[in-house]
Amino acid sequence: MEKFEANDYSFFKEVVKKASIKDVIAHELGANAVVKKGKDFVCLCPFHNDHEPSMQINVARNNFKCWVDGHHGDPIDFVEQYEHVSKFEALKKVCQICGIPLPADMANKSEFVSRLDANYKEELNALLELKKFYQLALQSNEGQFAREYLEKRKIPSEAISHFGIGFAPEDPSLAIKALRKNGFEIPTLEKAGILSNSSDLKDRFSYRLMYPIEDDFGHLVGFSGRKLRDDQTGGKYINYPSTQLFNKSEILYHYSQAKSVAKKYGYIYVVEGFNDAIAFQRAGIESCVASMGTALTEQNARSLKRLGVEVRLCLDRDDAGQKAIEDCLPVLLKEGVPFRVVRPFKGGKDADEVLANFYPEGNEELNKEANFMYDAFLFLLARALKANGNTKKLSDPLKIQSFIKKASPYYQILDDISKEKDLLALVKVTDMPGDILRNQLNNQKVELPKQEEKTPEKTFAKKTSNRTGYTWTKKGFNKEPEVKNLVNDQGRPKFHYLANNITAFVQGALYSVAGSMMNRDLVINESQIIYVLPHSREAYKRFQEAKFDISFHPFYVLSLLIDQIYRSDSTKIAFADSDYDKILSFVKEYTSKHEEVIHNEDNKELAFDEDMPFDADDISQESLSDLPFDDDIEMADKDVDTEFYAIEINPDDIDFLLSAVEIMRGCSDHVYSQTSFGRELDLHPLLLSYSRREGYCKRNNLSIKNDMEILQIKKQLKMKNFKIS
Repeated sequence: MEKFEANDYSFFKEVVKKASIKDVIAHELGANAVVKKGKDFVCLCPFHNDHEPSMQINVARNNFKCWVDGHHGDPIDFVEQYEHVSKFEALKKVCQICGIPLPADMANKSEFVSRLDANYKEELNALLELKKFYQLALQSNEGQFAREYLEKRKIPSEAISHFGIGFAPEDPSLAIKALRKNGFEIPTLEKAGILSNSSDLKDRFSYRLMYPIEDDFGHLVGFSGRKLRDDQTGGKYINYPSTQLFNKSEILYHYSQAKSVAKKYGYIYVVEGFNDAIAFQRAGIESCVASMGTALTEQNARSLKRLGVEVRLCLDRDDAGQKAIEDCLPVLLKEGVPFRVVRPFKGGKDADEVLANFYPEGNEELNKEANFMYDAFLFLLARALKANGNTKKLSDPLKIQSFIKKASPYYQILDDISKEKDLLALVKVTDMPGDILRNQLNNQKVELPKQEEKTPEKTFAKKTSNRTGYTWTKKGFNKEPEVKNLVNDQGRPKFHYLANNITAFVQGALYSVAGSMMNRDLVINESQIIYVLPHSREAYKRFQEAKFDISFHPFYVLSLLIDQIYRSDSTKIAFADSDYDKILSFVKEYTSKHEEVIHNEDNKELAFDEDMPFDADDISQESLSDLPFDDDIEMADKDVDTEFYAIEINPDDIDFLLSAVEIMRGCSDHVYSQTSFGRELDLHPLLLSYSRREGYCKRNNLSIKNDMEILQIKKQLKMKNFKIS
């Protein structure tokens, strides 16, 4: 590429003037991350573990600044710092986001060349050519057995193409001859790790299925080969040797493709092998990486930390895989990475096996299984019980002390609600007083990750307020009330200082477990509708007349409860505080009542199997005999409690529901607008149809972009002045 020249910097100034700092940050972090505050905007700073919106977005000056860590600059600076790219690459990204044409004479210029590109250009090119060779070989006559193997594993052509899977012919000299014919010298092939022996010019792989491996930034740096016949020598997989390009301990398979998706959805799964990562991709879960061994390294943890998202550990259900998860916990803890553990799969030992065992419904089953998650404390408690003989009790004082010592670091990083929930689980399995266990857990000396310094007092002044919580003041900022949300000490939103409640409500829904798996536009639409219902009986009537089909489970739950309260009092115009208290009481009973309903109606096993030999949610010490509603409330539907408690809701989404009700309570009843509410009701059927069709296409590996039904729905939405995000 042509060298970038200094006189081209005039175009940088032009882009900075035309680009919108708000649009750039909203594109990079998500539209709901940017919140109106006074005349400007704020957001959680992505450059540190921010629990309060400390980054100011100044629209007039077209710049940003974090008042905690000091990051600042214009739109190009933000992309450069956030994506860790060169200034020129950031310029091109900003032009793309803001629709600014890039001059033709600049398109082929490059300001920055990475160390690998500069020092190992030929080696990188040789590896790319080898990948092409393997891909062509897969389509050859000799590659038929490999194709049949992939077909037997139900791996579609789209996945083969996405992961660049190929085939190494049985004759190991063919690959080297092809590379030599393309002009690559022997020293280059040696440095790239391609030659197994420079004296006989042979490829190190023979008759194997080939998986290309990229580094964090998308450079192809090596391969791994899986044997196709049982009688082949060597292990099941032959990994690439260490070279200047390939360092196994630094690499996560599929990281370069998954990182942008992970930032969009706020999570990333870590699985054990190549085929598990492919299985997740096939099931529509694109935010997934595989470790290059059974355990994560410190370099892996740092790569994951850069994403700023929740890590979901999902290794094999066998003892080796579960032990590997246990080994991963301190590595992630040390680096301050937020994480949870996926419950061992019931439908197979790993993701690939779940897809195979439940074919053709394996995609849905894998999505369902992947969303049963627990914090590290509960995971370790299950491990301790299993080591104790799969009993549901841990009575030996020495074993209890040993568990507390191991698990206390993971207890101490939890938010208060999760601490209480996990403490009740420990009380249940040990039959010991909660106060004693709590003291033991809190008094263990552990080295927790260092947290960033809190906002300096000279920057923000904390004052008491006549409203709940605090108000934060800063020169140029208007005072705003505290609004509850879902970020905890592990980096997920719990408290934001936002300009209005609807923003917090929508953002909480998008951060929830259920919301993260749904179409974003549909979640926002249903959030804006449900949010209004307690504040207006007229809105509730219109909602009823629309015969609404709510797909977001937490809001379906709310709609049932809202419906019961309105039906119990025909004169009620809007909810009072006591009505919100009744809903909160009902939701708080979900954990214990859900298990009771499932047991009574279906007579099925509880959620935990032999790999999780206790029911961590069945921990309520209260009586389950009475409904939480007052005696003077006549329930219009006698079995609403059964209907409500039979709904499957992720435990973390119960916390979201509690926060959501409090947010609705804090809003003015004037939130209802006939026009805007009617528009959301009108849009919902189309957004629901789009979401369902999108899910169908993903499950069946169909092109969403070219699907005729999708295109037709988009056309109808466009006629209503709505564009899919």
